[in-house]
Amino acid sequence: MTRYVDWTFRNNRYCGEQKAGFRAYCHPDNFAGVTNILYHNNGDGTLPTSLLRPESLIPRAKDWACLSRIMTATVFTDIFVANDSVQSFLYHNNGNGTFTEVGLLAGVGYNEDGKTFAGMGADFQRFRQ
Repeated sequence: MTRYVDWTFRNNRYCGEQKAGFRAYCHPDNFAGVTNILYHNNGDGTLPTSLLRPESLIPRAKDWACLSRIMTATVFTDIFVANDSVQSFLYHNNGNGTFTEVGLLAGVGYNEDGKTFAGMGADFQRFRQ
């Protein structure tokens, strides 16, 4: 399950000019990212009441999209997480309930200029040879 930023009414910042009746949208850089949650389904359409082991949780980020798909020759599902203004992640499934982050090595962590971007969505495309 993806989540975005640590925003509540209590920690809501005032952005923009400090004048009556004017308030601007705060850039996501003004808020910390939050930890995503990874559930393993029970195989019957339900989710467990507990999470997988902590080492398999996806770290703090500012996520907009999360896709899972079998991307390698293994039968295990990998996960791609598109983030906003922080590195995007590609998690290779190790087959033991843990994942290894390989987004930087795969070239999907940053844009072609080595900068973060607004990963507002993602999709997979199958290439045929």
